[in-house]
Amino acid sequence: NYVEKSKVAEDGLIYAKSCLNDLLAYCIEHPGESLRYENFDSCQNRTAFYGEITFTIPPANCSVNGYLPENFAVEVHSSLSDKFYVKCVYNKGGIKCYTESH
Repeated sequence: NYVEKSKVAEDGLIYAKSCLNDLLAYCIEHPGESLRYENFDSCQNRTAFYGEITFTIPPANCSVNGYLPENFAVEVHSSLSDKFYVKCVYNKGGIKCYTESH
């Protein structure tokens, strides 16, 4: 389990945080607009070191102040793990990423 969890984290943390950072930057530049994830390369499913990764991102709008919604989360799942996934959560205080178990 430790090896599997670390491999999921190795890929997932990079991609989830990159996607979330790009979405936050978009909101800063486009307050009040809807997030269209298909416009962000960093939020697209892809082949990575540890299998195929897929993103789970809830529908959302940027706030009128240029923020993502509180507790907005991006999840990254690996095709080679049915036990673990990576989750990055945004709050106005910043971004926190961690590995979760199913």
